[in-house]
Amino acid sequence: ALVQYHSSEAVVTPSGLSLNNIATTMASSDYAFFTNLPADMDEGKLQSIFGAYGNISSIKVIPGQGGVSALIQFGSVEEASWIVENLNGNLAQGLPTPIQVRFGSPADAADSGKGGWGGGGKGGGWGKD
Repeated sequence: ALVQYHSSEAVVTPSGLSLNNIATTMASSDYAFFTNLPADMDEGKLQSIFGAYGNISSIKVIPGQGGVSALIQFGSVEEASWIVENLNGNLAQGLPTPIQVRFGSPADAADSGKGGWGGGGKGGGWGKD
């Protein structure tokens, strides 16, 4: 099962290991799902920013309330793993704010408008009490 984790801040253990990284590395894939991207983010900007970190096979931009999410397929599981392990909760070069990134799948792009980790949609999602 895919572990879904959402937090606005990285949680770091005394050993320095980020709990975000533990939660996001459990289901490796060559897809990475990004949230907390600026509202003006488009495919060209995503290619420019994240292409510096690995070979991109495909990009799906997902507009949302207050920001953009994206599903990016990298050239290998290893490239996507590096992205998830090193950029989750951190600043990617060229972005003004930290991003959230986890392993993804094509279903993330299809389901992003229905609530869940991607947010938005029909009132579902994390943080709803």
